[in-house]
Amino acid sequence: MAAILGKSFGGINTATLLFGGVLLSHFFRCYALSMTAVQLSSTNVFMRAWNSRIVRIGIFAALAILIVSIHLLRIDTVPRGVYQDEAAIGINALSIAHDGRDEHGEVFPLFFESFGDYKAPVYIYTAALLFRVAPPSTAILRLTSAFYVLLLVTAVVLLVRRLTMHRQTVAAYALLAAGTLPWFFTLSRISFEVISQAALTATALLTLWYAFCPATKHALGWSAATGILLALSVYAYPTGRIIGFGLLAIMLLFYARRSTVRQALVITCSFAICLVPYLLYVLRHADHLTARFNGMTFVFDPSLSFIQKAMIFLGNYVAHFTPAFLLLQGDGNLRHAIGFGGEIFLTVGILALTCLVLLTIRRLRVDRRFIGVLVCLMVLAPVASALTTDGIPHSLRSILLGLSLLLLSCIGFDLLLQIFSKRMYPIVALVIFLCLGTEATAYLYHYFAVYPAVSAAAFESSDLSGALQRAAAEHPQEIIVTPHINYATVRWYQTVAKLPMPVRQEELVQKPGRCLIFRNDDQAEIIGSLPFKDVSPPEGLFHVRCY
Repeated sequence: MAAILGKSFGGINTATLLFGGVLLSHFFRCYALSMTAVQLSSTNVFMRAWNSRIVRIGIFAALAILIVSIHLLRIDTVPRGVYQDEAAIGINALSIAHDGRDEHGEVFPLFFESFGDYKAPVYIYTAALLFRVAPPSTAILRLTSAFYVLLLVTAVVLLVRRLTMHRQTVAAYALLAAGTLPWFFTLSRISFEVISQAALTATALLTLWYAFCPATKHALGWSAATGILLALSVYAYPTGRIIGFGLLAIMLLFYARRSTVRQALVITCSFAICLVPYLLYVLRHADHLTARFNGMTFVFDPSLSFIQKAMIFLGNYVAHFTPAFLLLQGDGNLRHAIGFGGEIFLTVGILALTCLVLLTIRRLRVDRRFIGVLVCLMVLAPVASALTTDGIPHSLRSILLGLSLLLLSCIGFDLLLQIFSKRMYPIVALVIFLCLGTEATAYLYHYFAVYPAVSAAAFESSDLSGALQRAAAEHPQEIIVTPHINYATVRWYQTVAKLPMPVRQEELVQKPGRCLIFRNDDQAEIIGSLPFKDVSPPEGLFHVRCY
């Protein structure tokens, strides 16, 4: 047990502790500076400006435009290269958009087979809709993720406006925090299905609030929407097959009462009806949905005892709540994170903890049933990830932990404002915004200035598009790409580039009228000694030789 827990905390070295110390010192420095600034200036002027409807709308609109802009900025080139999972989603979405068939010829499949795995349908069909109205490109493919993260941000902002007393202030915080949180921002710019699960869950939480709000006129309609969105989250990402059912049980536990039995029944029935295709698919092809899980879990390992499995699960589970993962280092996979800071900002973490502490020691105005749902979601979120052995702690499989911590931090901000006087209110708010803004700025700078160079190796296809275009410019009869590159990546770039000549993956054999594309470690496998023309992209991962 001690060894497992020690491994979870073992990643905190001197550098990360120093980084945490810098963040803490910066937090208190922002507090001191803002205290001085507000005391020297006129608090009344600040409050009058913020209480002006026009000023609030202007600030909120400017912030929203900024959030949208940074999510779309250089989305096709940062990160560099399209990873094989992105490419697989892209070619299937393109195929569906073209004739309703996937890459294997299946007509409108429920799940998409792709190099031994079965990908969830929600994201792919959304991307297919985009490809119906726009030409295929990396930017359009990744725009699907941007759409889902903006849906998530919108749902979070609307939700906190209904959960909190200081609506305008907390909504502005929610917009900035949700729009720049590392956990979501990284995934909003790559085509992975998981971001759709987070967005659908956030929207389901919003409709849940409406369904059980006494002032709601169409409670049953909102209840049906909650069940449908929760069911769609099951189709959105593999962990939804555990969390979706668990979250339904949590919602009913906190909200199902004699006076709300109709809403509870509508949520349950709409959820069940939407999952009928899923259940039928499971009965026919259960092995399709469990194949990858079976290959990465310890649950079915006969060499481990029940106690050993329980200890592994506990160690994996605890790892998702460590400061190393949440605040200092984040996910070690540089496709899921950028190698700077943790999965959430220190400000968000402190406010989420503040929420839990204040609810324990003070009686404040807050929707405790909804907070109960969020706390249970926080506890449930890492369970699916903890059952695996790959890349623990894993930010994709535990993304709903980020959503629950974000929402708890918004409520914590509101509770913090409730316990301060009106005179201290603007000071506390300004401290929070300064700290959050500084952390967000530092993260975004690192993302756009430092991460692009790092991402090239992580995504494994940097400048493959450029290599194909340079090869095509030589007008060969055919282009041969090293078979060590995933086929989906090659097909994606071939489709986007609209190359007139055939592109195949086979042995690198020299032949007149042929261009070979390979990496450094494939050079020794080239067969033949014909003279060639080198047209390789500068500073790329790929080489191009034409014969």
